[in-house]
Amino acid sequence: MSTQEEYAKVLDMLKTVPRMDGDITMKSYEELLTNLRPIATKLKSNIFPEGQKYGHLSLLTTDGEYASYIGDPLYRYKEPVPPSEYEIQNPITETMTEPQRKAIETKTRRYEQEYNKFLATTEKLRDAIVEAVDEEHIEALKDPVVDYDMVAPYDLLGQIKSSILLTTVERRELKAL
Repeated sequence: MSTQEEYAKVLDMLKTVPRMDGDITMKSYEELLTNLRPIATKLKSNIFPEGQKYGHLSLLTTDGEYASYIGDPLYRYKEPVPPSEYEIQNPITETMTEPQRKAIETKTRRYEQEYNKFLATTEKLRDAIVEAVDEEHIEALKDPVVDYDMVAPYDLLGQIKSSILLTTVERRELKAL
């Protein structure tokens, strides 16, 4: 089985993330994370620091959490640049030797593959999160044209958490009446 097929197989595991029906609590939110994080970790990456160990876990964690995993207190998530920008930052010039040119071309192709894996992983994580919850918990992030296609997985998780906290406050207020 090729690396690409193995990667696709792991991405398919996201389809098995159970739905959170009924009232969503912090416990069910933590269960969602418990289901998502191991899969994101299996999806290895050369884009993120320690990505060969933690994969795409940074898409589901706070900067502080990921910083503690990788042992770098200064870590801050930075969106990977598209391959076109990567090529601009790593130009091939006329003065380069053939080996230098080939090295940059190879590095650029590898980066493009990694970037495509990042996009696919982001999309599948986002889809798994959207499918796992009732829309009322995330609809504040929905765009009328592209739905949730431009929303990062971490932002969806943050919205779910906010919804849980808001629901908890509303319940307390109702009980006080």
